Amino acid sequence: PHLPCALVGWDNSARRGKNGIVLKNAHPDIFAQCLQKDIDYLLSRKDDIPFLFINAWNEWAEGNHLEPDMKYGHGFLQALQKTLAPYVA
Repeated sequence: PHLPCALVGWDNSARRGKNGIVLKNAHPDIFAQCLQKDIDYLLSRKDDIPFLFINAWNEWAEGNHLEPDMKYGHGFLQALQKTLAPYVA
């Protein structure tokens, strides 16, 4: 089965050096767009139970966190809330 996953960013070059993986241009709007694509995909598959992973809520060392930060404040949390609001009773 395909289980979609959304994430806010990633950079483990501090730990892995030249072998690190870096996802650039993390932004709350891009995160919201990815979430929406994942939700649309899940809703199009009527035979499966919708299940969406949100990766690493507290990976500060890798730049992958949903908590408020100095750059975007509550931006990623607000993007999550706004995107999920139409689907939550």
